Parts: sequence; structure tokens; C-alpha cells
Amino acid sequence: GFDEHQISGMQQKEAFTVEREREINQ
Repeated sequence: GFDEHQISGMQQKEAFTVEREREINQ
């Protein structure tokens, strides 16, 4: 299965993408 390091990396990437989208929408 996934290891925790991979999962935390994916979560960081997702959070970063959300922040970028917020900037673009404003």
C-alpha cells in the first residue's frame, strides 16, 4: 500500500493546488 511519506506528499500537492486556484479566482 501507500507509505505515509507518499500520502503526505500528495496532500501537500493538493493543498498547494487549492491555494493556486484561489489566487487565480481572485
